[in-house]
Amino acid sequence: MKPTSTFCGFLKNCQGASIIRMMDHFLQQYGEDTIQHGLQQYLISHKYGNAKTNDLWDAMTKATDKKLNVSDVMSTWTDQMGYPVVRVKRQGNKLTLTQNRFTFSNATLDATPEFKSTFNYKWHIPITLFTSKNDNPVNSWLKPTDKSVTLDIRDGTKWFKLNHNQVGFYRVNYDSQTWQTLIEQLKTDHTVFNVTDRCNLIDDAFNLAVAGHLNPKTAFHLSTYLKKEREYLPWRSAVGNLDYFLEIFRDDYDSLELFKKFYMSLMENLLKDIKLEDTGEMFDKYLRSLILHRALMMEDKKIVNDAKAAFADWKNNGKVLPVNLRSVIYKAGIKFGSNSNWDYIWEVYHNNSSVSPSEKQRLLVAMTTTKNTDLLRRLLQYSIDSTKIRSQDTGTVLRYISSDAGGTELAWHFLKKHWDILSKRYNIGSMSWPRIIKIPSRFSTQFEHDEVKAFYANKNLGSGTRAAKQVLEMIKSKVCFLKYSKSTVIEWLTSHV
Repeated sequence: MKPTSTFCGFLKNCQGASIIRMMDHFLQQYGEDTIQHGLQQYLISHKYGNAKTNDLWDAMTKATDKKLNVSDVMSTWTDQMGYPVVRVKRQGNKLTLTQNRFTFSNATLDATPEFKSTFNYKWHIPITLFTSKNDNPVNSWLKPTDKSVTLDIRDGTKWFKLNHNQVGFYRVNYDSQTWQTLIEQLKTDHTVFNVTDRCNLIDDAFNLAVAGHLNPKTAFHLSTYLKKEREYLPWRSAVGNLDYFLEIFRDDYDSLELFKKFYMSLMENLLKDIKLEDTGEMFDKYLRSLILHRALMMEDKKIVNDAKAAFADWKNNGKVLPVNLRSVIYKAGIKFGSNSNWDYIWEVYHNNSSVSPSEKQRLLVAMTTTKNTDLLRRLLQYSIDSTKIRSQDTGTVLRYISSDAGGTELAWHFLKKHWDILSKRYNIGSMSWPRIIKIPSRFSTQFEHDEVKAFYANKNLGSGTRAAKQVLEMIKSKVCFLKYSKSTVIEWLTSHV
């Protein structure tokens, strides 16, 4: 996808909402309702007519009484690809900030931009600084023309954090001592950072580590505070990053088991209090489901046995299962039960007309978790028979089967074998096609990378062209991480499990 100057095209990009949220935040410095006033002026000025991107930015500029040229700021975000990483170095009470485009390091991947940028991949970055001495964050800018920016902090400041509330669309990489100070604070009292900031620290640390910009030991050390975390959103961030290591260690049994032990140790305190009961507030229910699913993946005996018993009660006695727990219970019955459980789920999915679409989706996903490869092959074959599984759900079957270590190769083989059918059905205009193209993204070896590259090289990928490039980048990043950082991770895990 090439960068676009059209606002509608930009908003289709997944980062659009984050950029608008960031703009809303920095415009609030000129009045709490600045963005609303700008939008009103924009809509009134262009009603019954056409408008360009810069017309919106001009309206926002006027809403600030021309104190900020919004077009100059926003063009750096809409007219070039990617996003920045802000690097911070502390020396006493002074912080030095610099920026670069966030990419995988040159030591691992070729970071040459796919497209040239008129801004040289520099951004107008709104900086929000939150410290142990400041109740209210300090706002400033890091501009494309700035080689660096220096910020002062108060005497006695123990810790500081940039991008307060994660309002900016950028990552932050601190110097090693600052990371250590942040980690110690999280372990001592993580609640001094709000939920959003804790999510942000977790996500930045792991993404920087995977990209080769931060020692993985730092990210893993930070994650140990999760033993005290009781909020859903930080755990959601953590799980999204920790699951990555389940993928890259899938072909190394010893490393995988070591990592699983560590993963379970983080959840141990939560699991003591979690039961198969759908109680509490919304985020309590989300957290319970999240942790139960991960415990099931790790084959925790208590969770497996409790969920299997609940499945049997539903199957044999017709007990109504809580909505938020159905998915984990269905998966337990399928993954750790008999083949007859799979057959029963299939009957409910296929022949019970009273089952809602959302319930069918749960049942379908559960069937992809069986350890029986014959049943997985059957489900894959059903997925291209629209009398059995809706054509729009074929991608779901492929994606979820490929997400399990035992099904990745199976799904890839099926994609290659039935390429003509799948390509004809989805290649033009279907949102499912790029997702299907990404089926081999779970691979993590050079051999697999080369196999995928060779296969896609001779295919008409259509709307999946960009997805194919991303798949190869994802596999290559894992290959590089295993080459350069695996030993560091294993060393840390061995000393902490």
